[in-house]
Amino acid sequence: MKRIHDEYSKKKQKIQKKLAKKPIKMRNILKKYSGREKRRVENFLHKASKIIVREAEKYNAKIIMENLNNIRNAINKTNKNLRRRLNRWNFRKLQTFIEYKAKWNNLPVKYSDAKYTSRLCPICGCNLNPNG
Repeated sequence: MKRIHDEYSKKKQKIQKKLAKKPIKMRNILKKYSGREKRRVENFLHKASKIIVREAEKYNAKIIMENLNNIRNAINKTNKNLRRRLNRWNFRKLQTFIEYKAKWNNLPVKYSDAKYTSRLCPICGCNLNPNG
């Protein structure tokens, strides 16, 4: 998805430079490319969520995702380039796709708090050392 977003970002910048003096034409072309980008990203997200749900179904596992409420507030405190890249991230849309496909297949979905999750080993549950 990063490649798709970067590719269309570069295309949009070129269009904005070339058609700066023709705003109506620029708006129409940018609208066309924005629609293409959105459809390509959604297609990728549907495929990824389908794979995740299929794997969970194969192992009869519960799907646990991180609660990402208010993540934009943390992102918007960074510098402009990083903020632009992180705001293009489709985190919630992927969660929505996974959730409805899991419910369709009668798999449980749970959201967990992200606090202190990076401190524990995912395999044994012991505390991790700060240096790896």
